[in-house]
Formats: sequence, structure tokens, C-alpha cells
Amino acid sequence: MVCVSNPYNYEFMERASTAALPAYTPSDARDLHVALTEIDRQLNVRYSRRMGARMLMGYSIGAFESLFIAANTDANDDLIQFDRFVAIDTPVRLLYAVGSWMDFMRRRSPAGAGADSEAREHVSESSGAGQKHSGRTSGADFTSV
Repeated sequence: MVCVSNPYNYEFMERASTAALPAYTPSDARDLHVALTEIDRQLNVRYSRRMGARMLMGYSIGAFESLFIAANTDANDDLIQFDRFVAIDTPVRLLYAVGSWMDFMRRRSPAGAGADSEAREHVSESSGAGQKHSGRTSGADFTSV
């Protein structure tokens, strides 16, 4: 089992993000998928005989990111392929959740409000709000709880 920060976490933004700000789901999910692929490669080198099936589980925004990765598995053949996806407590109102997160970050950041208008625009384009995510993709099961 491996636990990682999601793309909204400052640790992830500093070490693995390719974007200046999080909240553009295609970019965030790709960065997360790339990071998980590198972790998988390192674990395969160290523990090649112990590795089994791969499962991606996310909670809240991480659940949304997990579903986005599941929905785009076919487009990412060069990255780790998961056998199963589990999404727990996905955001019901993604735009509201991201807006609340951005308000929190704006209060804490010296950059202030100027940086978030473009990110909000990207969120509305990529959120997939109202879409149902369940079923199968590329032979992998995924479930939203």
C-alpha cells in the first residue's frame, strides 16, 4: 500500500505538479498518474516478487481524481495500469468544493485572489459535474461510493 498527497496538497504542488496552480483536473490527474507510475517503478525494482494487482483508491477530491484517471486509462498506456478503482465520498458539488478550497488558500497565500480566476475557469471546463462514473474501463473495475 502506498499513500500519496493529492494534487491540491502543497507537498504535491512543490514536488510533482507541472502546473503553477492545482484545480485543472486533466493536468492534476496526469501529474498524479505520473507520480504513481514512478512510485510503482521504484517498488518493482525493490520488491519485484512481492508486487500484485494494482488498485487506486481516493477519498473526496482524491476520489474525483481517481475517477478521472479511470476514465482516461485508455489514453495513458505509458503509465501504470490499475486493476481496480475505488472512489470514496466523491464531491457532490465539485465547483463548490474547489471554490471553498481556493478561498481557504487565498486567505493563507500572499499572492491573494489574483491567481484563482483562471483556475476557476479551468475547473468548470474539466469538472465533469453531473456525469456518472461507474462501470468498467480497459478491463478495470471502478466504483464510486
